[in-house]
Amino acid sequence: MRKILLLVFTIITVFVGFSQNTNITSFYEGPFEDVLNESKRINKPIFLDFTSKTCKHCLKMTKEIFANQSIAENLNTNFIGYKVDIEGAEGKAIVQKYDINEFPAFILLDSKAKTIGKIQGLYQANQFLKELNRLMTNPSQTKPPKKRFKLFG
Repeated sequence: MRKILLLVFTIITVFVGFSQNTNITSFYEGPFEDVLNESKRINKPIFLDFTSKTCKHCLKMTKEIFANQSIAENLNTNFIGYKVDIEGAEGKAIVQKYDINEFPAFILLDSKAKTIGKIQGLYQANQFLKELNRLMTNPSQTKPPKKRFKLFG
């Protein structure tokens, strides 16, 4: 009986592991200082996601945008991802430092913690990817085009 239960548990564990979406954006969980140090060490830019458990648009971005395969591949390959909890003490300091006043908000930083670009607002996946690519190819243009992308309904 014990062997059967062990076998059933193993099968369930394997199926659950394979059924989970592995194409999600990875975000470092730890102190911001560690992210800055790692970015300097490997010379890789940082993607900051300013979020809160009470921000419904932030949660929608996490659920729908950062689970998108193209976006996850782009961010995981090109950046060190870091979620900034805007309600925590460290998060509040980061919000103030980078002058964030609209949520959801995303900032691209170089390895010296200098702002490359900023994305604010709620986007659909394809529009978010276009905006991200625009900032990566033209970092001097930090403001989005005058024509605002269509937001979620």
